[in-house]
Amino acid sequence: MVENRLYIDLCRRPISEQECSKGGRGEVIYAYSASCSLVNLGLLINTYTELIDDGGLHTVNMTVGQRYTQACLVLACMFVIRSIGHTAMVMGKDIRDRSPVIMLHLSRCWSRVLCCTAVEKLRYREAHLWILYMGALYEKRRELSGETRSGRRWSFQELLSGFARSISVTTWTQMKEIEGKFLQTCLLYPEGYTWFENVLSQSLGFTAIVRC
Repeated sequence: MVENRLYIDLCRRPISEQECSKGGRGEVIYAYSASCSLVNLGLLINTYTELIDDGGLHTVNMTVGQRYTQACLVLACMFVIRSIGHTAMVMGKDIRDRSPVIMLHLSRCWSRVLCCTAVEKLRYREAHLWILYMGALYEKRRELSGETRSGRRWSFQELLSGFARSISVTTWTQMKEIEGKFLQTCLLYPEGYTWFENVLSQSLGFTAIVRC
């Protein structure tokens, strides 16, 4: 998580024309950030497969809720990294986009997060909120691009609406503070301040799914 935060901070730092002209420094910074992100993605994939494998050596003392909470965090991190530094737009479409696959795994893992004990739900509530926020951001992005909603009987936006209210997070200022504890998403489209509070005004009919 720390290395991924450093990568995003590097991507956020503007490069001046003077820096770009100094012996290809701009290209070096780009190559370094791209290499770091690819290494981190590989580590995240390995971590994810170990977390969902019941026989993983480092997961033997973890509960199902703990393992799948961490698996969801890994998937959300992968979504952020790929959305920032690994896009290739062709005729308005990102031909490198793997978000649908990542989000499919995220929705499946979230169903296992519901196995968390009451203590784990309290301990990981900010992590759970951030996970749902990333899922909702992806759905908002699809909506703005004119894509149809997935065939799931629930959406991350509906879950986010109910869960955020259940832990008294009702403003973007509150959500932004929690978001900053994980990976900042200010480089992702659409930015949270444009839609978060609107989502919270939606129906709370799926709150029970989150609380299980």
